[in-house]
Amino acid sequence: VAAEVDFGIAAVVSVPDSITCHELFEHGMKLIAPKNKLFITEPYPTLQEVAAVPLILFSRTVSVEQDIESAFSALGLKPRVVVTHNTVAAVKRCVMQGIGVALIGGSALSDEDAKHFDIFPMDKYFPKRRYAILLRKRKYSTPAVKAFLRSIQPDITFSM
Repeated sequence: VAAEVDFGIAAVVSVPDSITCHELFEHGMKLIAPKNKLFITEPYPTLQEVAAVPLILFSRTVSVEQDIESAFSALGLKPRVVVTHNTVAAVKRCVMQGIGVALIGGSALSDEDAKHFDIFPMDKYFPKRRYAILLRKRKYSTPAVKAFLRSIQPDITFSM
């Protein structure tokens, strides 16, 4: 018996016909810097400024990194990547320690993060990412899955 996923929550660009998409929210890319360390001083930093300071990125397996690489390449820039990590927590920890700045999805930031980081919008360079619940059409959803997804989005519908 093949194991199958009951649902997914992911950033979406396009959705195949076999999947039902229930949009949740959208967030833009943010630049985070150590609080008051003055790596970045402008309210709307440019990619040229970001390329000139130490940059912490996620590993290349994270889809957002391809967008980041493309944005720098389009301007002929090569960022000063000093370290890469696989988790949001590890990236934030490096920024908090003053190692450099990081480009991170707004959905990965909390109100608490504003106490630890200077946070800058980067909407000029990166499109907002849409996040959604993804369900396979004509697939049975267990009562537990339905209850969980309704706790996230009360008006979600299930097809059979």
